[in-house]
Parts: sequence; structure tokens; C-alpha cells
Amino acid sequence: MKSKLYGLTLHRLLIVLGFCLLLQNFSVAQPLVITENQTQQEAEQMILDIFVGTGVQVFNVSYQGFPQASGSFVGNTGVGLDNGFLMTSGRASIAMGPNNLSNAGTSNGALGDSDLNLLGGGTSLDACIMNFDFIPYAKYITFKFSFASEEYPEYAPPNNSSFNDKFGFFLSGPGIEGPYSNNSVNIATLPNSSTVISINTVNAVTNQEYFVSNWQPVVNNSIQYDGYTTLIDIFAEVEPLETYHLKLAISDGGDRIYDSGLFFKAFSFKSTDILNEEEIIATNRKSLLLSPNPGNGHFRFDLGNLSSGNCTYELFNTNGTKLLSGQTGTNQYFELKMSSFSEGIYFIRFADQQRSETHKLINR
Repeated sequence: MKSKLYGLTLHRLLIVLGFCLLLQNFSVAQPLVITENQTQQEAEQMILDIFVGTGVQVFNVSYQGFPQASGSFVGNTGVGLDNGFLMTSGRASIAMGPNNLSNAGTSNGALGDSDLNLLGGGTSLDACIMNFDFIPYAKYITFKFSFASEEYPEYAPPNNSSFNDKFGFFLSGPGIEGPYSNNSVNIATLPNSSTVISINTVNAVTNQEYFVSNWQPVVNNSIQYDGYTTLIDIFAEVEPLETYHLKLAISDGGDRIYDSGLFFKAFSFKSTDILNEEEIIATNRKSLLLSPNPGNGHFRFDLGNLSSGNCTYELFNTNGTKLLSGQTGTNQYFELKMSSFSEGIYFIRFADQQRSETHKLINR
């Protein structure tokens, strides 16, 4: 009897331990691992392998700077990203926590950049620059990033300083006229704003809703930086199927100490015809009736006063890739058959000369 009870107890103990380990796997984030690039070629390939998402063709990638200033990362950054790539004004490995220094940084000996010089904050030094051409297949480009720096809080407002690390995302191409090289514009701005993101414009005093302080107290030991922005979406309007150029750049400003870094979300650089969820909500005026939804491969739309003969429709997947398009005709009702499409979420946009409406479809 004793051995039987012992066996049962041991069995139950093993089950409990296994369950605890399972919970641990679900609840404990993977520690951050940063892999520095060792060559210029590795840095350039990183863009193609990690940054490029759907709806864009990227080519002519070139990297300028110290190769180890850039790298890839996997694991918990604490800034809302767990996979992507990193560009810094020193070395990528310095970005890894714990945050046990208030002045972490190194001089990598790289030159500065003329566009970054125009942003103020002193002469640019230790620049890390990525250039590439791309062709978008839709009317917006977008990507996600977070800016982090050791210059917080010492060189940020309310402390005025001429030493400010800086960065920019310089977009050039058809229809763009800006003050930077190749007539580019800097699209590194706050959402729905023309405010260029920098240490002076996002901090504990200004635009606090986009800032996270990470020094005294340290709230994120995954990274070394003493402050960082929230995860920010960059959007820019482009002409589909035209060739554009994007330059991603970051540098020290005025001196070569106190590193800063840019964390980019993996596969987030893409083009889409759907700007964001807010656009969907704003244009969804409910004058159009849809049934059933969810649907089993068949959807019926009551177009209401959109059925004027000039109404078009476009069907997108969740990546913003256009799957179908055409005219609805003059009938009040429009039938959409999706039996050949996989199950999931789609978006359909109807538009005439007066307005547009976008609706979410669930195909089962």
C-alpha cells in the first residue's frame, strides 16, 4: 500500500510540475537576443530578410556606417516588439539590457550625414544609414518602430542641450518636394502630425503620451536605453507602381557618446490601400447593408444610394493586398461570391464620386 501511494503521489507531483513548466512557457517572455551585423552585406541583406513585408518590391539596398551599429533582434524588448532589426549610433549590442548605466555608448568612427545635420542638435557623427528603392503596389506605405536613447533624461527637456542624437526617415520620389537630399521629406513624424520625432519633441515634458521613461526608476530591464518612444506607426501616401527611395538614418549629435537606437518591427514595411482602423471607422457610415456576416462564401450588399452606376468595389486581405476590384453595376443589390477564398477576415471598399465605405467581412 505504501509503495502504491508513493507512486500515485509521485505521479501527481510530476503532473503539477509539468503544468507549472507549461505555464512558465506561456507567461515568461523570451529574453532579448541581439545579433550584430559583421559586414556591410549582412546589413543590406537584413532589410530584405527582416524588414520587407507585403505589397512592396525592394531593391538597390545599400548600407553606410559601421556594420556592428546595426543588427537583428529576437525576444522581449519591452517596447512592444519581439522580432525585428536595430539601427544605432554606436553598437547594436549596447542596446541589450539590463539598464545598469546612465551613459552607455561608444564611438564607432563612422562619418555623419548631411540630411541629419539639417535636423539640428549639433553635427551628426557615427551615422548608421540604410538606403533602398522600392515600388509600392498600393497607395500607402507603412512600418512600425520605436526610438530609444541614453540621452534621456539628461539632455532632454526640461534640460536644454545642443547635444541631441537624431534620426530621420527620408522619402523621395514622384510628387514629393522636400528640403532634404533628392528632394526628400522626413516622414519620421508623430501620428496625425507634422512634428518630427526627436529627443526634444518626445520626452517627459512634451508629447508625454508617446514617451516611456526608463531611468530612476527603471521600468524595462530588457534594454539599456534610459527612455524610449511608444511603438509608432509611420504612414506616407505614394503612387502605386512608381519607384520611390527611402533612407533610414540615425546618428550621434555633437559628440560620439551616449548611444541611441531605432527598433523596427519585422516585416512591417508594406504598402496598403487601407490606411488604418480609424479610416475604416470614419468611412463606415452604415448606409450600405450587408448580410450575412459572417458568411459562408456568399455575401449580399444592399448598396442603397451608392447604386448609381458609378460605384466601384475593391476587396483586400488583412495585409492590405488587393484581391478583387470592379464595378457594382446599376442594381441596388450586389452579390460577392468568395467560396474559393480561404476562411478569414477581409475588407471591402465601395466608392462613388461622393464618398467611400469600407466594411469588414468574415468568410467561413
